[in-house]
Amino acid sequence: MIAMVINMTKAKSDNGTSATNLKKLLKKKKRHHVFKQPNFGRTKRKRVKDRWRKPRGIDNAQAKKLKKAGRLPVIGYKNPEEIRHVHPSGKKEFLVSSLKELEHIMSHERPELSIIRLRKSLSVRKKMALTKKALENGFTVANPK
Repeated sequence: MIAMVINMTKAKSDNGTSATNLKKLLKKKKRHHVFKQPNFGRTKRKRVKDRWRKPRGIDNAQAKKLKKAGRLPVIGYKNPEEIRHVHPSGKKEFLVSSLKELEHIMSHERPELSIIRLRKSLSVRKKMALTKKALENGFTVANPK
């Protein structure tokens, strides 16, 4: 899929990096761990949900950065700016929640270099309308309804 995008463009993309350079960068895209609030061994106690909260206790093992406690999110997990918000196909991905946002993207972005992702919380009727409008204008929809 990346090869198709590279062959279609053969020019520099919007952010100044060449398509072949983008392909190399996408291979180096980092995957990080899921950071969770520790619930050490307490499987019966489910009041601590699986989501990130910064450890603030003075005796908290994760706050002390002990290896056994799990990793903390740090700036080093960030990907290079050129490949942030880039779909694995090499196209730039946009999250859309309204017709106004879609029209703005359609007026400012090229369809062959963009992918539209519809917000999860939209109703089926609105998703269908946005999908129809995006496909009419030549955009790819990542999660069509």
